[in-house]
Amino acid sequence: MAELWNAPSHHHAIGTATTGSSEAIQLGGLAMKRIWQEKRKAAGKSIHEPGPNIIMGANAQVALEKFARYFEVEARLVPVSVESKYRLDTTKLLDYVDENTIGVYVILGSMNSFSFWVDLPSNLHT
Repeated sequence: MAELWNAPSHHHAIGTATTGSSEAIQLGGLAMKRIWQEKRKAAGKSIHEPGPNIIMGANAQVALEKFARYFEVEARLVPVSVESKYRLDTTKLLDYVDENTIGVYVILGSMNSFSFWVDLPSNLHT
């Protein structure tokens, strides 16, 4: 996928992409939640308190926030600004991540800035 989008370093890219469908967003988010639940259960930890969270930019499409509401996942919105070109501000992203973060929704492209790339911190997946 990273090579398809001409990512600068496709050998180290992580994640997946969906296109054109609220259903794809719901199913992708639900898969992340299920993986988190299984890891928590295996570690002997509760899947209810504290519950899962998902991170997205404040510019996120409404379907992303719907996923959080429908599937009982806390939505953590990272502010966007002129400095971040109205995209997910990756300099603030890690401030929102904790052990209950199931994933980060990233909008590939912004109608506010016509920007089509977000550089995620290299240590995000650790």
